[in-house]
Amino acid sequence: MLTCALVTTVIVVGGILVLRRHRKRPSPGSRNTYQLGKVVLDAYGEDWSTRLGQPLTVLRRAALGGGDQELRQALDKLVGPVEVDFDGAAKSGGSVPVTVTVAYSDDRTQSRAEMMLPWDLVPELVRADLIRGRTTVSQTWRAAPATDQAG
Repeated sequence: MLTCALVTTVIVVGGILVLRRHRKRPSPGSRNTYQLGKVVLDAYGEDWSTRLGQPLTVLRRAALGGGDQELRQALDKLVGPVEVDFDGAAKSGGSVPVTVTVAYSDDRTQSRAEMMLPWDLVPELVRADLIRGRTTVSQTWRAAPATDQAG
């Protein structure tokens, strides 16, 4: 009986270790997209939640890929590609100037938000580029990446 329990324990622990090893980890690109989305939502989340008639927490969850796909599609239709520029040359006191630019499709207006982002909140891939000496890093964020738009 003890041998049976020991064998079962070894099999269960072995299975858990195999599953942990093969668990899908986010790629650096998807992690960067998530981090970039957080920056964009810090700049525009409240405005977008008002425009779409959704609570900010619901909008953030959807826009970052963990919530309502229909809401994410509606947001993407409203704002399309969002341009985010990090100005490493003007880095000051541990913060980086960021400009987030949105072109709204519903009324064809453009909006630009400027903010100082603490170094720790700059997306990892952007930080790496700035550390390597790039003075400006520009990235594009979408609420619904190309893979979401096909459906």
